[in-house]
Amino acid sequence: MVVGASGLLGHDVCHFLRHDFQVVGTYRDNPIAMEGVQPVRMDLLSPQSVSSVIKSARPDILLLCAAMTGVDACEDQPTLADELNNRAVLRVVQALEGMHTKLVHVSTDYVFSGAQGRPYLETDPPTPRSVYGRTKLLGEGAALARKGALVVRVSSLWGPAPREGRESFATWVVGSLKDGMEVHLFSDQRVSPTYTGSFAMLFTRMMELDLTGLYHLAARDCLSRLETGRILASTFGLDGSLLLPTRMEDAGLKAHRPMMSCLSTGKLERALDTEMNIYADDVANFYARESKALIGVKEGATKGGLIRERRHPRGRDG
Repeated sequence: MVVGASGLLGHDVCHFLRHDFQVVGTYRDNPIAMEGVQPVRMDLLSPQSVSSVIKSARPDILLLCAAMTGVDACEDQPTLADELNNRAVLRVVQALEGMHTKLVHVSTDYVFSGAQGRPYLETDPPTPRSVYGRTKLLGEGAALARKGALVVRVSSLWGPAPREGRESFATWVVGSLKDGMEVHLFSDQRVSPTYTGSFAMLFTRMMELDLTGLYHLAARDCLSRLETGRILASTFGLDGSLLLPTRMEDAGLKAHRPMMSCLSTGKLERALDTEMNIYADDVANFYARESKALIGVKEGATKGGLIRERRHPRGRDG
């Protein structure tokens, strides 16, 4: 069961796993329409809805990736943010009582302040400075209270757009450059972007090993938003001169964003006995999948298959 199957991460996990698993994808407002995935409506704000759907499906594995991810929206609606990022996790945990379901919960690098100056380890104390970060941290605790649960933190999540009208950082940058539009990207915020395709491919291995506790999953380099945009432009053969640097302090954002929230992935690499990709590898994989759809590249002009082993206009967060 993928809770949040119509979202950025949930949609790509369903895409990759539907041929090897019997997949149930839950949604609230936007049903997932994908062959091999059974869509089921579930309202995370309703304890009755959560309980009835989970108890009916009795999944072997439940991946919880639904959340309120709008960082500024969380500041405006802190009660709703707590309901979706914290109390919804509690509802899922309660609904799973008496089942042997493996719970996997997706969290965020925004549980850190970004002031440390080096990539964060799983053992570093969280210091969130936004409603989003604080509510996601509470959700982590709720998930980890369940025996055998796994919490996976990601950073600047990106990948194919799950549906019309819902872009990711990458599809927004590529689409804007294709149309000849200038793109303003932060030159002073550094992240370790997490590609949804990499998450999906590593997910099966994490389940085979029955990992528990807390892990970081991201690219193993630490890049500014501007650098990530330049790699996208270069890979897709687009005009990188349209990428213009801007500073976070000039963007007028309501919520605090970490200046440097890169994640150390060593713990997961040791557990899986493999290296995480660097961001450029993930972009090459993304190009292989999406270039024809995004910029009309002919088939055969891609840069290789998926590697298995190894907005922000004004505050668009990956």
